[in-house]
Amino acid sequence: MKKIFNYKEFRLTENMNLAKSIVDKKMQDFEKLKEILSKNLGYIGKFTEYLFKEDINIEDLETLYNNLIDLRQNGSSLDIQNMDFESVMDKIQEENEDIEIKRFINQFPSQQKKILKEGFKKEKSTLKNIILKIIKKDTEPFISKISRYKTYEQLVNAMRLFAKDSTNDRETVKKNVKESKNTSIAFEKDDILVIHIGAFSDIGTFGSDTSWCILSESMFRRYTNNGKKQFILYDFTKPEFDPDLKIGITLEPNGSVYTAHNILDKLATDKVNKLKIQYDINTSDIYKKTIKEYDPTEIKLSTSTSMKKWIEVIPSLNKEDIKKWFSKIIDWSKNNDFKYKVLSAMVTYYFSDKQYVLKSDLDELNPNAKHYTNNIENKLIDTSKNQITLYKNNITSIISAIDDGTLTSHDIANKLNIFDSASSLIKVDDFMRRDVNVRLDDMAEQVSDRLNKIFNDEDVTYEKIMPDRGGEQSIYRIMNEKGFRLSRGFECLVVILNMALKRDMSKIGGNVAKYHDKILNDEKNHGFLVKYYPISNIEIDLDKVSIWAFNKGKAEYVKKKDYLGFKHYLSSRGASHLIEHLKDHKMEFKITRKSLNELRSTFNIESNLLREVVDEFKKKKRIMNGDIVEVGNLKLMVVK
Repeated sequence: MKKIFNYKEFRLTENMNLAKSIVDKKMQDFEKLKEILSKNLGYIGKFTEYLFKEDINIEDLETLYNNLIDLRQNGSSLDIQNMDFESVMDKIQEENEDIEIKRFINQFPSQQKKILKEGFKKEKSTLKNIILKIIKKDTEPFISKISRYKTYEQLVNAMRLFAKDSTNDRETVKKNVKESKNTSIAFEKDDILVIHIGAFSDIGTFGSDTSWCILSESMFRRYTNNGKKQFILYDFTKPEFDPDLKIGITLEPNGSVYTAHNILDKLATDKVNKLKIQYDINTSDIYKKTIKEYDPTEIKLSTSTSMKKWIEVIPSLNKEDIKKWFSKIIDWSKNNDFKYKVLSAMVTYYFSDKQYVLKSDLDELNPNAKHYTNNIENKLIDTSKNQITLYKNNITSIISAIDDGTLTSHDIANKLNIFDSASSLIKVDDFMRRDVNVRLDDMAEQVSDRLNKIFNDEDVTYEKIMPDRGGEQSIYRIMNEKGFRLSRGFECLVVILNMALKRDMSKIGGNVAKYHDKILNDEKNHGFLVKYYPISNIEIDLDKVSIWAFNKGKAEYVKKKDYLGFKHYLSSRGASHLIEHLKDHKMEFKITRKSLNELRSTFNIESNLLREVVDEFKKKKRIMNGDIVEVGNLKLMVVK
């Protein structure tokens, strides 16, 4: 009897095999990850998130771990718990640069150190760029003559002269482009030059003087996957050492700016958008110039066409052709890798003209398109979900959906994931050995505009949609409660963005101005607002929040009062700063054996009071859990 082919059963088996192969590969990588982190298993949770959620390969995770260990050995630590993979890599690069800059400046005589320290208050970015260029050279000739420069102008002029090179000269750039097989000029007008970097081998030539993460091959691949392409914009109106002289730009297949960073790796999306208007730069046309044009009628596409050729040809297909071929390829008995990459590319280019894509739009291409959306996750919106999150790479799409009414004011007011959205928009850097610094995403102002408008709209009302998380006192539960008009979380985000942008409440008016002070002073909101203490200026009460590490700037925000009852843990990281800040108040803190041992091995403890307590512990032959040492106002109890 002839066996009838069961298509549904075949598709199910194929999909199950694909799923199984992916899971098997991930579990093999997870076992390798456990080996890599065997001496520091505290990282296992976050690294597992990078492996499974962000799809970071095991080689890059091993590199990240080694970088973190190297950073620690250089006397700097990094709390990665609230950071995505790319942010951690960027922060490590920044920390390493700061360490190198500090080493360089430490060679200066005291007078020149003082001069440069004052200079950093005036033009930090430019000076940092100059020094990073200097330290790539043999610095001995410069250091040997440095004492002759007695004023800031003399010192900086000498530094500029020593750092000078021709890397970013217009003629040098064009000469290097001409000599390259993979890089080409994509746009040139007046003082603006845009080049397309066609291969990783060229980024070292054109980006060697930058802090870009794409100087790493794995990061370059991540930035140029799924049809994205890498460009560099030169703005020759800028002085030689201005970090905005050169901006790396990543474009989506539709020509929209995926991201942009200046020489020091600071976000520059807004700057690029302004230059686009000023010089009439059409990034969609720029992108199209990099694509090899094919005439589909002259190419015989079939099951024997290679995956590479398919991906090259897809941008030249019209939408009807993409729909036709998608329906055919989905039924082919091709290997999973071929189908996944080719069909994903088809989804990318089919929707390349859209600022955002709704889940319901996918059926327009094919009912199976929903399985191949990895390339367009940054602009995929599911309006049926009870949660909307602003991530670094989807903010433009979300704003477009708000502006045309696809996402309603009611959706944003009641479904916005406050915690992750706030983390994407506002970064508070308060790492050890660093001053407190606040960084805003380039899109923060545009998001704030929309949120203010929603809060001032009397027709928008509170509806409890987001699920509670945690117990009675959980900050997640509290933020989902009704505030003065809408949810507490939404109102807090409105306030903190306006404060970060230093906005005048009287000019905004409406509910935003009316409730600003009330939201800020409501104690129930402090659990969230204290996370952004440099902006909100809310004192950190250690009886109400748990914070481990303190640099000097962060310690100064701690509320001065007695802390009794051994409620708070004292970490070795920045302990001196905290104790010195609270030295006139009684303190009873818990400390783990690990933190105590780290303090005992510290050569220089800045706080005299803390040093005396640690010295008392050093006298003990054996330290047991529950041991307490008291000196003056400080009492420490050892715990596990």
